[in-house]
Amino acid sequence: MMGRWRYWRLKTKLLFLTLFTSALGITLVCASLIFVENQNYRKQLESELHVIAGILAEQSAAAWCSRTTSS
Repeated sequence: MMGRWRYWRLKTKLLFLTLFTSALGITLVCASLIFVENQNYRKQLESELHVIAGILAEQSAAAWCSRTTSS
């Protein structure tokens, strides 16, 4: 391909380089967006699981206390 590069017209070279640069930029933006969204999803899921675990712990403790006091 590089041997033929010399014989390409200037307009074709500029078009190819513009297309390549645009595709590379879009790919990098998509990859970084996927990475950031994945990290945010993990943090949000961890936060929600902590809340659910707290609620379950409170209700389990309340049920255990009411069970021990009624016995």
